[in-house]
Amino acid sequence: MFVHHCSACAKDQLIFPSMLSGVRTTDLGTEVTFECWCGSLQVAGAGHVLATA
Repeated sequence: MFVHHCSACAKDQLIFPSMLSGVRTTDLGTEVTFECWCGSLQVAGAGHVLATA
């Protein structure tokens, strides 16, 4: 689990492993895709936000 600042709802949210929809390795490191509690699809990696999906 980790804390993520959602770009859609602008809240810090606790993200649980069950919320992950994808994990992949990129040139920047590991990237995870998940749905925030607000319903927004988010992408995060290596302790920082990479983009909003």
